[in-house]
Amino acid sequence: PPMSAGGLRQFLRGTYVLFPKLSIASKLYAIFALLAAVTISLAMVAVVNSRHHSARINAFESAFHGSVNVERVNGLIYAVMMESRGIYLSADRQHARERAEGLSKYNERIGAVLADWQIHVAPEDSSYFSEFAIRVAQFQDFRRELERRATESGAEAARAWGADGGNQRLHAALSNDLDRLAQIYATRTRRIYSQIEEGIGRTAWLTSLLACLAVVLAAFGAVIIWQAIARPLADITKVTEVVADGHTDIVVPHRTRHDEIGALARSIAIFQAAMRHNEELNTLVSSDANARARRQDQISSEIGRFSTEVEATLAELGRISDQMLEASQRLTGAADEAASRTTSAATTSSEASANVRDIASAADELTASVMEIDRQVAQSNAIAEKAVSGAERTNAAVQELDDAAKR
Repeated sequence: PPMSAGGLRQFLRGTYVLFPKLSIASKLYAIFALLAAVTISLAMVAVVNSRHHSARINAFESAFHGSVNVERVNGLIYAVMMESRGIYLSADRQHARERAEGLSKYNERIGAVLADWQIHVAPEDSSYFSEFAIRVAQFQDFRRELERRATESGAEAARAWGADGGNQRLHAALSNDLDRLAQIYATRTRRIYSQIEEGIGRTAWLTSLLACLAVVLAAFGAVIIWQAIARPLADITKVTEVVADGHTDIVVPHRTRHDEIGALARSIAIFQAAMRHNEELNTLVSSDANARARRQDQISSEIGRFSTEVEATLAELGRISDQMLEASQRLTGAADEAASRTTSAATTSSEASANVRDIASAADELTASVMEIDRQVAQSNAIAEKAVSGAERTNAAVQELDDAAKR
């Protein structure tokens, strides 16, 4: 029974599943190779059958031409016989000559028919045709002699020549040859015609079979293209559009296939994983940037607080240094006043020499104390200067830290 469309699709799908590890190119090449083989077979069948048909047609034409020639020769022989009888029945020589001219004309036409017939004689008929041609030549020679006798001597001489028994035997043999050739050509014509009809039927059957096979292969190729290329590519195209829109959680189909579609699906899955990894990296980079911004703000606030504290400390150091300088100036003034008083006391109290020594020693001690105070003041100034320079360096370092934090 004929297979339904669903059964055909199921059969083709089952055939497709039998070769899951073949690539799409291999499947298509196999289908195209089968189609090419079927097409070549169809062409070869057509060519071979065409050649056989042409050979049978040629043989049929040869047989038909032979049958026609048999009838033509038979008709010409009959015409020659009628002209010969006309010669036999001629009342005078003039009438015999007229009949002889007709005899000569039909006799020559027999030769022309034989010459044309010989061109189309098949190889298997050459032996029969050779014997027949010899008898025809003998028949023509006999009729030429009959024509000559009738023309030269009249009807009596012609009747005497025609009454020869060899003429009757030759005519009978020639008739048998014509009957045999007619039977051969008729049998051959029927046989060749039957072969032609059989060849046409066989050619039609083979052509139909190969055409059905080509249609099946074309349908199988269409199913392969739909199952292996068109539908998977449509699915992957939809998934690619979804992945391109940013949805990285969708499942990519056809990744388990072993052909080009599977490789493409696995590549899209790798691209999807890369997009997911990029999103994670973007999230991590964003969080790191926020953390760095917070640390930068904290460092900036710490630097500002440190700068304020350093400036306050430097201001306090300057105030202390000013107080120490003022105290040193007061001590210096007191020392100068004490020295002037001591000098006036030395010049005005000459009588108190013993006290002078005491005062001198006291003045020396006071001078040493003043000098010690001056030294301490100078040391305090040096310390204050070091503190100022350290504060400046600290300000410069803080400024660099602030610039670095801003960068």
